[in-house]
Amino acid sequence: MAERGTTSLGGGTLNGFVLLQPEAFAMDYFTEIYLLLDGTQGTDLYSDAYDAAVDAVRPTLTAALKERAQKRYDDIIDEARDALSKAQKEYNDGLAEYQERRAQTEQELADARTQLDDGAQQLEYNRARLTQAESQLAGGEKELEAGQKEYDEGLAAFTQAKQDALDQLDAAQAQIDAAQKQLDDSGILVQYEALQITRRQLTERLASQEPGSAEALLTQGPTNPSFTSSSVAFRVSVESGNR
Repeated sequence: MAERGTTSLGGGTLNGFVLLQPEAFAMDYFTEIYLLLDGTQGTDLYSDAYDAAVDAVRPTLTAALKERAQKRYDDIIDEARDALSKAQKEYNDGLAEYQERRAQTEQELADARTQLDDGAQQLEYNRARLTQAESQLAGGEKELEAGQKEYDEGLAAFTQAKQDALDQLDAAQAQIDAAQKQLDDSGILVQYEALQITRRQLTERLASQEPGSAEALLTQGPTNPSFTSSSVAFRVSVESGNR
């Protein structure tokens, strides 16, 4: 491996370079210590005297470093425990909130399912009512058609009966008119009116005659068997002539 420079640390040679951001080594705890030993000023770094001075303080430094290591370990554990405790609390709070929301969501889902089931039942009920209404409507349409047919037949029968009655009335009126014409042509009504006038006149004369007179006897009619109808007819003829 090619050397990439020299250094005063380690074996004195560099095998590579590493670039780090400042926050990678600017931490809130110490990772190295720098010591200046008494009596080592001017001593060669690689001499036996320097090594002897270092070995003299090594036990003390090792014990102190172990203590610091334990302190650092305890600090890390405490920080980890605090972080774990916070995380556990956040987890517990989140779990409680999750369980609460889950229970609420499950209740909402249950309510929605109930509403859905109720809606489905209502839909089936309305569908059955619609089918029944359609059946009733179809039956009503048939009844309406039957009623319309019966009405049309009744109207036709009534119209025919009315026409027949009018024809009969026209025929009867024609007969009446013919009979009236025949009666008018025969002169019977004129004769009847003349007889009525004559009868009225006879009644008036009878009321004015003395009882028992010949004229009264003639006017009264055949009360005596000796009088005949011819004499009465003659009297009527005479009276008619006198008018």
